[in-house]
Amino acid sequence: MTADDRYGSAAEMRQALERLHVREDWVRRSPESWEAEIDGRMHTMQVESGKIIETVYRVNGRRRNDNCSKAGSVGEAIAAQERWVYSHTF
Repeated sequence: MTADDRYGSAAEMRQALERLHVREDWVRRSPESWEAEIDGRMHTMQVESGKIIETVYRVNGRRRNDNCSKAGSVGEAIAAQERWVYSHTF
């Protein structure tokens, strides 16, 4: 980051933050688990490892296969979770 990339003042930074619109408010519960309450329903994303390592997405405890993914390692699964959360937050 260079000086040109920074806000001119704290007030400018605050204004930029106030313009952000959070679509889904995800909360990290552990390194391998996220959750959010969306439209009154609990959404969770959990890394599950066994023979297969995968990111499992559930709504009110029910698996949603369209939002689940397999990974080659726990680290890859955690990275996939972070990309998901980022893309669905702002």
